[in-house]
Amino acid sequence: MKSGRRNMQYDQPIEEREAAYENLNRARQALSRTARPTGLRTSPGQTCKDIKQASPQAQNDYYWVDPNEGSAMDAIQVYCDFETEETCLIP
Repeated sequence: MKSGRRNMQYDQPIEEREAAYENLNRARQALSRTARPTGLRTSPGQTCKDIKQASPQAQNDYYWVDPNEGSAMDAIQVYCDFETEETCLIP
């Protein structure tokens, strides 16, 4: 056993395992966003329509959308007007 690294089960360096867990967490977050987008920064919808379908009680307000459905880190904040079905980008 290497000093300072007790209870390790893998031969790979700890940095590699941390990167693997980080990728796993990103995938888990992406799956949870597709299941039910809330419009929050951590769970954006692809469009305002997606947010309204997932939460019919949603009111006109600012929400986060991620049109390319990649990482939530590149989501943008928009104003969703559900009555007129308009999406307004913030300049």
